[in-house]
Amino acid sequence: MARRITRIETAIDKAFKDLEEYNIKTGTPKTMMYNCCQTCSWGNFEDDDKHILFYHIQDLDTLRDIRRENKKAEGWNEDTAEEYLYLAWRTDMNTLENVIFPVFKKYGIKVSYDGTPKTRLRVSIMDLVDQVEDKDNIEVYEGV
Repeated sequence: MARRITRIETAIDKAFKDLEEYNIKTGTPKTMMYNCCQTCSWGNFEDDDKHILFYHIQDLDTLRDIRRENKKAEGWNEDTAEEYLYLAWRTDMNTLENVIFPVFKKYGIKVSYDGTPKTRLRVSIMDLVDQVEDKDNIEVYEGV
């Protein structure tokens, strides 16, 4: 049995490697030349790239802030916040639902989004109960 992935960046790296085999362009702060923010990160991709997924330095900084706060909370026996990243994306809904989401599930990645292309995907690690019970990894919510 494979070792359980506990860090969202590790799961995303593995999923992105698989997704590149489907001609989906991916990017992380480690792999993109322009990676400071969403606007700059789009500069790593061509206008005619049909399938894109990435996160940037500001997203990684938010994750690091959550981890710092969780570390403090653990010392005080308080609840910790879920660790997550936001992914910017461009693709069609068929590719999203039939390629990307199943690959994410393979690596225990839970996706939350509003069901439209207007918002980024919020991704986190599925909890162990969800993974064992093979629950759906997609949570569609109504945007604000």
